[in-house]
Amino acid sequence: MPYRTTHGRVEVAALWPVVWHSNDEPFWRFVHNGWSVEKPGHFPDGLDPMCPSPDLPYEVRGYTVPDGIVGEDHWGGAPRWWTKAWCTDLGKARELADALVAHRPHTTERPAGGDCGELRAEVWEQVTTDRSKLPSRVHRADADPGRPTVPHLPFDTWPPGRPDSPAPRPEPAWFPDEQQPPHYELKVWNERDRWTSLAWFTGGLTPAGIATTLLRVRSTPYAITYPRARDQPGQHSTAP
Repeated sequence: MPYRTTHGRVEVAALWPVVWHSNDEPFWRFVHNGWSVEKPGHFPDGLDPMCPSPDLPYEVRGYTVPDGIVGEDHWGGAPRWWTKAWCTDLGKARELADALVAHRPHTTERPAGGDCGELRAEVWEQVTTDRSKLPSRVHRADADPGRPTVPHLPFDTWPPGRPDSPAPRPEPAWFPDEQQPPHYELKVWNERDRWTSLAWFTGGLTPAGIATTLLRVRSTPYAITYPRARDQPGQHSTAP
């Protein structure tokens, strides 16, 4: 299948004529790499989610290709965009987006299946004063096919000089119609800024944990703070 690169050169990709269509998005894509059927060589744009809070205007989304498996993987996953987290400011959102594509979370298990994992990350700025307006993309980062695997620290290993985890803070002011706000806050620490809130994550603890691993390559200790249980106000816990 021929496609034109950003430099104007025409290249040919040999793909089986296997495409898929998500129930959540109106786009047809090739199952091998998630390229758009209408524009081979391009990832189709994702649908814009509703901003959950006026305090979190920056959305970090990533284009994920599962483990090189043709078609859906064992959990029904397929190449697509996912909203990873929501941030308070652009600098933190850019840092998270860059970290998502800078390293592989683990060694590729199916090298013949092609590149996989987070292949692109973007930051979108939402219009919090008028949620009917579309967001604008303010940052994009692409993964290098030769990017290394992130070095993993031994479990429960504290970097020298790491301070105690901070006390939980109040949740952001969610929009009144928000039914499923992000549940996990990632707080980070460095010598200059001390403890700060980096992002609020959707999709459970796993995305926050993966982001923590990817950010750890910058030699900065991180901690995830669990927000209060909604049916049990006042209860908190923290974990590395």
